[in-house]
Amino acid sequence: MAVDARVQSLADAACGTETDVARQVMMLIDAVANNADHYSINSDVPTCGRGAASDCLAHGGGCCTDLHSLFIAMARARGIPARMQYGYRLLDGREGESYNPGYRCWVEFFVPGSGWLATDIVAADNAKLSAHDWVTLSSTRIWLWSGRSFTLEPANASGPVDTMIAGWVEVDGEPIDPLPAADGTPSRVGRTLKYEVIKNTRTERTPALPQ
Repeated sequence: MAVDARVQSLADAACGTETDVARQVMMLIDAVANNADHYSINSDVPTCGRGAASDCLAHGGGCCTDLHSLFIAMARARGIPARMQYGYRLLDGREGESYNPGYRCWVEFFVPGSGWLATDIVAADNAKLSAHDWVTLSSTRIWLWSGRSFTLEPANASGPVDTMIAGWVEVDGEPIDPLPAADGTPSRVGRTLKYEVIKNTRTERTPALPQ
């Protein structure tokens, strides 16, 4: 999520002379959606990238980690604190069944006077609403962890971890990648979950998630 010259240029072009943090965030969300596609809407981009802003721009998109890494880099280029969050997004159509939820990341950004606010840019770009209606999260999510490049306790042999979507597994010091291989070979680490909505607090304005 490094801020290089291209990221800085894109961020400055998106925000121009705007100084209000909240307005800049909306401009950056639009800029990411305009410059990068999630693999669910563009089959030409990688389905599982490294989560690097430079890769996201080079490939024209990628997975949720790629798009959100680009947003974080652009936000930091404008001096706006931003961080990554990881977890599971529970789809409405899978309630009551056991399934592999994959994983989902989203971002939080800091707005003075309001604190840390969250958005899922992939959902914003997919929905039939403008990104301005999506500075929020769907309610059916499981949060796993915050940030990237962290060290486990006890320490793992392979060094800082960027993606941990299931229990961490190492064999003879080598991690078992929780993500599919580049050729599509499934990971040897799996998990399933089953959920039920106990109380529905959605309103008419709550956007329906793409399934």
